[in-house]
Amino acid sequence: MKAEKVCHWPRLGEAEVCGRPCIGEYCRVYLDCLRRVSRGPVVCILCGVGVRSKIVLCMSCGHDRVAHQIAYVKKKHGLDATQTLIERRAREFKFWRLAAIDVSDG
Repeated sequence: MKAEKVCHWPRLGEAEVCGRPCIGEYCRVYLDCLRRVSRGPVVCILCGVGVRSKIVLCMSCGHDRVAHQIAYVKKKHGLDATQTLIERRAREFKFWRLAAIDVSDG
């Protein structure tokens, strides 16, 4: 059986996927990783770089800042505000990108 698909495993620290030929969704190397580990890397919601954090942001997109905000809110209010802070950060980034496009067009 010939491999007809391309592996879609996100590489850590890069904005690209593995790209090896495979039969299923992932190549043999990463299928073994999934069998050994509960989950693989996820993609940063802002820039698309592969990360292994529960906060789906890379360091350059503000992972540390959001992590400190989450710890502060949990300590002060006892709330689980992880998803709210991540969604707010994503909206801010989309606004910045749109503002940069408007400035460059003008």
